[in-house]
Order: sequence, then structure tokens, then C-alpha cells
Amino acid sequence: MPPSVVPVSEVPAELLLEFLGRVGMTREVAAWRYLDEGFNRGRNRGFVWVRRGRIEGMIGTIPFRISGPGAAKEVNWSSDWILADPGSNPGMGMLLLRRAIESSVALFALGGNENTRRLLPRVATHTVPDAALGMHLLLRSGAILRRIDKRGMLGRLPKPRLLYMIPLRWVPGAGSSPDVRTEPGVSREIAPLLDSGRGEDWSPHYDFTYVSWQIGRSPLIRCWTSYCSSVGEPGAAVVYWTSAATGEFWRLALWYKRGCRDRLDAVLRHAMSEIYRRGGMAVSAIVSRLDTDVQGALRARGFLPLGPRRPLYVCAGQDDSSVSELSGLSYLDTDLAYRF
Repeated sequence: MPPSVVPVSEVPAELLLEFLGRVGMTREVAAWRYLDEGFNRGRNRGFVWVRRGRIEGMIGTIPFRISGPGAAKEVNWSSDWILADPGSNPGMGMLLLRRAIESSVALFALGGNENTRRLLPRVATHTVPDAALGMHLLLRSGAILRRIDKRGMLGRLPKPRLLYMIPLRWVPGAGSSPDVRTEPGVSREIAPLLDSGRGEDWSPHYDFTYVSWQIGRSPLIRCWTSYCSSVGEPGAAVVYWTSAATGEFWRLALWYKRGCRDRLDAVLRHAMSEIYRRGGMAVSAIVSRLDTDVQGALRARGFLPLGPRRPLYVCAGQDDSSVSELSGLSYLDTDLAYRF
């Protein structure tokens, strides 16, 4: 059988799991990422390069919807762009990428490793170098000490656990937000808020199915939802999560309706209290450069920009390339949610 590039949906599940296991992904994580039919719903999840009956490379895709000034579009994020032996297969990675682009209305990527940042600008219809910024809030001394731990022998010397738990700021208790409720997992109560969209700019429109797959069913993380409990649909909500293995560093994604900025402030305050109570050392968010209101809400809670901005690559496939940038960017985009 000659080498071929075929959709993930056309190869046996065991063949895919074997390949992903070879490149370091556990069977449990691989099954969640690519074989969860509650999310896939028959949609193809990428392309694989098959040679001599084995997968030797792949590019994953994550289907999602963008909404904005025109009709909603069904598009894809790129993820897991992998070759088993990249040094001896020049050009195959680009072939996989082009197949993913051609099969999509549009293919997007947010940031990525060194190879992604080197290759994607060659084929992207639009590149926004500073599309998204990271915003971080340090809660305990461990946020600093963990960085020191990664440097040199001195940093790796054993330290008492209490040394990592010294507060760096005062965090109000959850009782200061009486109109906010918190539930474990991704609460179904926020489904109407997710469906309401974000605004006039093009932005990811993640429904409950997407968020519950990406965050709620991931074997790598634990998550909670805080939302306004006033009469009617929630006006604002925050989903926040941490590594199931450590519980030290946290991430969040947020939504709110127009005119509900005060509710967003309340749920953010409540979420910070919950994260602190559960031993969190730091919490971070990704925000589009276009979302100045969200940046303002996070700054009001003490978040500061940190690190280089992430580029957004827009690769027009079957689309007319009318989308050049996205607002509403977050850790839910591509496969950033679980990469702590």
C-alpha cells in the first residue's frame, strides 16, 4: 500500500491510538481528544499520513463556530501537528497542513511551537502577530518559587510546603458575592449564555457541547463554574480549571452579556475566592487585544499582562477570507486548555 494522507475518520481507532501513544500521548487523553463522539458527532478530526500500514504523522483539527457581522461559519482550529520522524520526512508536515486547510472553510491557529510559528506565516491568509495577550494574577509565593525550582541546583533544593503557600494578596471570601453560585464541572445553567454570542466582531462561539468536552470531560483537569444566580438566564459566568495532578496553577474563560459588566465583576471576584480557597498559587487568562472591556475587568481584579503576545494565523480554505481577526480569544481555543 503506497503512502497516503487520509482523514482521521477513515482510519481504525486502534491505529490512531497506537500512533499517539508512540509520540507520548496517553491512551486516555488520546481517546478523549479524538474519539469522543459526544463532541465529534461524525465530524472529521484531522488528517493522518499512513505508510506501510502505520500512521507516521498527523495534524488534528478541532471544529468550532465563529459568529460575527455575517452568517456564522463552521471552521477549525489546528492542533497536534506531529511527525514521528520529522528529520527524514521533509515536506510531509506542510502537506498535512495544506490538506487541513483545503478541507476547512477556514483553519485557525493561536500561537504554537517554534515550527508552527516558522511555517504557518508562509501559508496563512492573515497573520496578527499580537492577537492575544496573557493576563496573570499571582496569589501565593509558590507562583514565584515554582519558577525558581526550574532553574539550577539551588532552585531544586527541597522546600517546606508552607513556604509555597504564603499569600501575596488579600482575596475576599465568596460570601462577598451573594448573587453568585458555584458548581463543580461545567454547569448546564450557563448554556443559554454561551449560545448568546459575544458581540459584533468575529469571535469563537463555543456552545455547551464544546465547553463540556474541552473542559468538563478532560481527564487532565478539574473545573468549576461560577455564574450569576439572579432570576432568568445568567448575565455572566466564569469557568475555571486546574491540573488534576497538582491544583496549583489555574486558568479561566469568561462570558457576559452586554450591560452586565457588574455581574462579570461579581463572578470574577467569586471565582478568585474559590481558586484561592482551593490552594491556587496563580490564575491566568488569554484575552484578545480587541477585548478591552474584558482586559479592564481582569485588571480590576489585579491581573497584569505577562509574557509575549500570541499570534493568530488565519488560513482561508473554502472561505472568501473575509475573517482577518477574532475577538473573544481564550484558553478554550485550540488545545491550550490543558497545556499548563
